[in-house]
Amino acid sequence: MIDISELDSCYKNFINNLDKLIPDSIITVDLNLLQDLDLLNFHHPGQFEPGVTRYFQLIEASDRITLINEQFFIWITSRRVEDTVSTFTLIALNQKDHPKLEMAFISSGVYNTSHLVMNVLEKFLLEIQENEDVLQGIKSKAK
Repeated sequence: MIDISELDSCYKNFINNLDKLIPDSIITVDLNLLQDLDLLNFHHPGQFEPGVTRYFQLIEASDRITLINEQFFIWITSRRVEDTVSTFTLIALNQKDHPKLEMAFISSGVYNTSHLVMNVLEKFLLEIQENEDVLQGIKSKAK
């Protein structure tokens, strides 16, 4: 069972220490990123593997939405940056000891639509999962 207060504490720690935890910085959703993620082409339903990204428990708070499944913790919050409302998303791996922050991205302006944010999120989750699968394969070969 997930301890919601512990999860809130992790979120606050991640937000307060983003510079240290994500040295490569927060990813900004823009035209180049959409091109790199192949999201400029028409999206075909069923293109993604449903076992990785489809089934989440949703927890709503006044300042954010938290998505939880066996693999990931995701926090989505709205932020105002220079008179522009932006959607800020944190992705962490659900590990035994504690969540491990993997990446953060921000969407604003024309890129700040729920459909686009969810498509970018889905692509990043698949990318993280593929990397974790590769790491697990390396670890099992090393044993």
